[in-house]
Amino acid sequence: MVELVPAVCPRCGANLQLPENLEKAHCIYCGTEIIIEIKKPDIHYHGVGSIENYFKMADVALTAKNYQSAVEYCSKVLELDTSNKEAWLKKAIALSNLAKYDEAIACCDTAMTLSPDEKTIQIRKEIVSKYIDWIIEKVDDLGKEEWEEATLVGDPADVFLQSGTIARSRLKVMREKNNKILFEYIDRGLALDKSKKSAQLYLLKGKRLGSVGRTFLAKEYYKKAKEIDPNIKTGPCFIATATYGTPMAQEVNALKQWRDTTLMRTTSGRAVVKIYYTISPPIADFISTSERLRYITRRFINPFVHFARTST
Repeated sequence: MVELVPAVCPRCGANLQLPENLEKAHCIYCGTEIIIEIKKPDIHYHGVGSIENYFKMADVALTAKNYQSAVEYCSKVLELDTSNKEAWLKKAIALSNLAKYDEAIACCDTAMTLSPDEKTIQIRKEIVSKYIDWIIEKVDDLGKEEWEEATLVGDPADVFLQSGTIARSRLKVMREKNNKILFEYIDRGLALDKSKKSAQLYLLKGKRLGSVGRTFLAKEYYKKAKEIDPNIKTGPCFIATATYGTPMAQEVNALKQWRDTTLMRTTSGRAVVKIYYTISPPIADFISTSERLRYITRRFINPFVHFARTST
């Protein structure tokens, strides 16, 4: 009589009973191929699958991009052997693909205590790099959300007149909440990474600080970004960022493009840019204190924005 052994589908998570004499089978629910390599003593005497089988199931789950199942199979291995470095690394990879970067890095650090070899170091570096990319994307997405909130009522130049006190208060709350979240992410990234890539994090924090009028502190972060990567383009548009409320605004991008493609190509243009960066921080600080001042400044800057768009 053929005995049945328990198995779990790595794609749909179904609990199955499969003949022990098979090497491969297919899930009756979703059709996923399942590798069967379970030793009878492990099943009948201990009630668990073998480490080798759990590893194979984790690999199947990773290939199928079923990362949660991969995490669970690696955890099964670690229940049997907490010092299994390979299980910690596979779990770290699966967690990073679920955007659970802090947990993934913790798994890498555990593997590092077991054996700090080049493979472990490289996997950790790759996960940290993905984490920083995710932070950068998060900053960009939230910046766009803020700008969409600011322009829901119509022309960006008329935000002050059309949005009203409630809309402005809602936008202010959104920015304060987003900044708290993003500063935590950015600071976490900076604590993990001291390589050239961290220059992007310093740049992002500078931009966020500039968007809320903290321009002098923003300059310090731009400076740190330049120290790590001299080729990085910081280029803070202090007054424009304070005026439009976010460095993601289309108007700010238009002015930056005009600066890079036109002004910076001539001696006189570079002189203008230098003077602007020297005098703009205190002006931006003053503008950021009042929505009415932002509105008035938008009216003044908009012709320059139009000129920048048509001349580049």
